[in-house]
Amino acid sequence: VVAAARSLRAQYGLGNKPAAFHAAFAAGDGGRAETLEARSSDAATLARAASLDVRVAKPAPAGCGQKLVDEKLSVLVNLEGLVDADAEIAKLRKELKTVEPLVAKLRAKIANPQYLAKASDAQKAQDAEKLSQYADKVKAAEASVETWEAFKAGASARGNADDAGDDEDDDFWGDDDDQTPEE
Repeated sequence: VVAAARSLRAQYGLGNKPAAFHAAFAAGDGGRAETLEARSSDAATLARAASLDVRVAKPAPAGCGQKLVDEKLSVLVNLEGLVDADAEIAKLRKELKTVEPLVAKLRAKIANPQYLAKASDAQKAQDAEKLSQYADKVKAAEASVETWEAFKAGASARGNADDAGDDEDDDFWGDDDDQTPEE
C-alpha cells in the first residue's frame, strides 16, 4: 500500500502536497483490510498521506487516481485540487500520438501478404504480442483521457455548485458586517 501510494505521488507530481488516500479491497478480503485498518496511521505516515481510508467492496470516490496492487487491492488518491487535468490530458494525448502510429505500422506489416508468406511462426507470434501490448496502451490512454475529461467536468460542476450563494467576506467568528439572518 505504501509503495503504491508513493508511486501515485510520483506519477501525479504531488510532491509533499497533502493528499487523501484510499485502500480499496475487493469483497471477501476483509482480513487484509482489518490488518491495514489497525496500522493505517503508520501506513499514512510512511505514504505521507493526509489520511488513509480503508474500504471494502465500496466504489472508488470520484476524482481519484488509481494504482492496482493486486487483483483484490487498489490504492487510490483523491486528486481534486491537486492535479491539473488539462496537463494530464495533454500528456496522454502525446502518448497516443506516439503509440497509435506504431499500432498502424504493425497492423500494416502483419496484413502484408509477403510478411505472411516469409515470416516465421515465432516472428508472427512476437509481432502479434507486440500489437496486443500497443493496442492495450492505446485503450488505456483513451480510457484515461475520458476519465480526466469527466474529472474536469465534475470538478467544474462541483466548483460551480460550491460557489452558489457564497458571501466571500463571511467571517468565521460571526461578526460579518453584511450578515443576513440565514448566515
